[in-house]
Amino acid sequence: MKMNAKALGLALGFFWSVSILLISLVSLQFGVWGSLVSFLSSGYLVYDLSATGILLGVLLGFLDGFVCGWIIAMLYNKFAK
Repeated sequence: MKMNAKALGLALGFFWSVSILLISLVSLQFGVWGSLVSFLSSGYLVYDLSATGILLGVLLGFLDGFVCGWIIAMLYNKFAK
């Protein structure tokens, strides 16, 4: 069975961008997960807890998730032959 690389990329991109958004909003609202926010800001240099930083983090998170999902599906298709 062949895996659809675009579909997996979109699914992982959506999942990761929503995760970054929820982590950011919970951290802003309740002040928890500071170490996780610090970890995200070390990976995504433009990410911080401002409106612009969260938006850029979500966009970069989608791109990151999409690329990772696409690579996973391509590798799966290559090795599943």
